[in-house]
Amino acid sequence: MTPCTPARILARRRLGAIALLWASRLCASVLIAWPIADVFRGLGAGRGAERDAALFEPGALFLLEALRLGDTALLSALQTAAFSWCIFSLLLLVPVSALLVAMAHEGRLELGAWLGRALHHVPRFLLLAGLTVLAQALILLAFVLLYVPLHRLWLGRVSERASDLLSVAWFGLAGAGVL
Repeated sequence: MTPCTPARILARRRLGAIALLWASRLCASVLIAWPIADVFRGLGAGRGAERDAALFEPGALFLLEALRLGDTALLSALQTAAFSWCIFSLLLLVPVSALLVAMAHEGRLELGAWLGRALHHVPRFLLLAGLTVLAQALILLAFVLLYVPLHRLWLGRVSERASDLLSVAWFGLAGAGVL
């Protein structure tokens, strides 16, 4: 494995590494979503010829009833999914690192050397991910703390509908800032 010059870095040369990244993301996504889907299957969605079509009917009556009846099971499934998401977010840094190492080197990749170099870069990715989450949390905290005085300011001056729209716009701006 020899390093590439920036002009020679091409993703199409590393289709196997790209496939590894997306296969690992697919597996993680299925494992994260499985507990939530299992709750809805237990409540009757996914059975019969129509499968989960009842969840998406106009008015969302079946969906709301499923949420009402399965609130404790759904809360538990959401906690499991959130924990799984946190774990997989950390574990999926390895295939990302492997892809970047593969794209930065020319020639045939030896599996041991390739994964060794990829694992060597994972702590840097963990630091970068941690700093990103910290920055996003600080931005969100600033938006939430500024929302209370702003909401009090515009509450008496505009209609209730305009106040709701301003709140939605404010949190939309917060979401864009976090992204």
